[in-house]
Amino acid sequence: MSNNARSTKFLTRREAASYIYRHVSTLDKWRADKIRLPFYKDGKNVLYLIDDLDIHLDSTRIEPIAYGASS
Repeated sequence: MSNNARSTKFLTRREAASYIYRHVSTLDKWRADKIRLPFYKDGKNVLYLIDDLDIHLDSTRIEPIAYGASS
């Protein structure tokens, strides 16, 4: 997939929570506080784009420091 292509695959609250290894209640709190993850609301349905979830996961990645490297 090119960098300009965007996934239009949506996940439900439960699917999104599972995808990023969090509880649904955590996503609900983040959504209420309007932090961390963008979301879509269609009536009562709350949906998350997979691309947005991937961006969130990438932002939490920590690169290891090579053994013996000075800081």
